[in-house]
Amino acid sequence: MGLGGAIKQAVSWCAPWAVVVRGPTGPTRRVAMTFDDGPHPENTPRILDVLDAHDARATFFLQGEMADRHPKIVREIARRGHQIGNHGYAHQDARAVASRVYVADVLRAQTAIEDILGQTLPRIFRPPFGNIAPASMLALLRRRFCFIFWSLDSRDSFIADAPALVSHIGRQRIDPGCIMLFHDDYRRTAEALAELIDIVKERGMSLVTVKDLLSPAR
Repeated sequence: MGLGGAIKQAVSWCAPWAVVVRGPTGPTRRVAMTFDDGPHPENTPRILDVLDAHDARATFFLQGEMADRHPKIVREIARRGHQIGNHGYAHQDARAVASRVYVADVLRAQTAIEDILGQTLPRIFRPPFGNIAPASMLALLRRRFCFIFWSLDSRDSFIADAPALVSHIGRQRIDPGCIMLFHDDYRRTAEALAELIDIVKERGMSLVTVKDLLSPAR
């Protein structure tokens, strides 16, 4: 484990509000699908339609740059009841840029998305590539950002097509509290989504936003 990983683990123990890898494993049997890198002009609307058809909610970690290009889709994500998080403005790797540059990029994305929606959003952030440098992490924690990682990587960045993605997810253990990582800039993910949702529901679980996953059952 690198220094960044060690700090992430230490922070998750000391301040569980600050770093989230999975939700509670209680009896509510809820999981969260999350989508990174959008909004995509073709795939994201298709994903939204599939989620609606299955009465499922998800969390979208948006790039600020893509949000500025497709503001109508950002507003549509929110209108349909999904959660929106921050994935940086220009998808920078925290290990490759200075902390001040990285933090400014994250803040720029937060402002861009909030300006599009006309409202202040909770400061939930998923680092691009899942990488975070200690100085950048501490700077963002001081600004009250919560880091949302994942407990199940769909590998949709590497899997070639929709059938292979469905097969891969079908072989995974999906437990209550699971946070699943997907990307809405891949056509194969949009094509596979209906079957992926069926897999989750066949295992007796409902799909909710990260916010609801972390909230006490009502």
